[in-house]
Amino acid sequence: MAEVTSMKALHKLIAELDTPAATLSEDLALNADPLVKIYEETLPVTKVGDVDYRFTLEDADALRQHDANFTELFGGVAGGLIADRAKADSDIGALDLTLDIGNAAFSTVFSRPVTENPTQKEWAASISYGYGSPKSKALEGKLRKEFAKSMMATDEEDEDDE
Repeated sequence: MAEVTSMKALHKLIAELDTPAATLSEDLALNADPLVKIYEETLPVTKVGDVDYRFTLEDADALRQHDANFTELFGGVAGGLIADRAKADSDIGALDLTLDIGNAAFSTVFSRPVTENPTQKEWAASISYGYGSPKSKALEGKLRKEFAKSMMATDEEDEDDE
């Protein structure tokens, strides 16, 4: 199994930086070179025979392209299943077909148009395709709370200045 860098170790690397992890320019362009370097240096390590091998950006890109191709492949298969079932049963208003492989989720979601005679454009808009990868529980909980807290602190500071 590949060794993945822990969140604790990643936070430590950020704390050890001599410069900010990321900055915004005056025109709101993101500069995140230190984060890119950390990303590259902490890609997973796996055993290949007796050798520890660290994945490269090229490896990561190849895996993402594979997942993109598989998302399209699954979308075609699932879309066919949905079309067959939805045509046969007009009571089906929505379907969500998700295929979990490892830590990846490939999904095709259908929501029947509500108009009486849907156009081809409405049928095309009634289906969507997606790919999901794992995300930390903190991403939706802790980080949202921290963001809200920082936004509130900024608002309070602005009020104190007036």
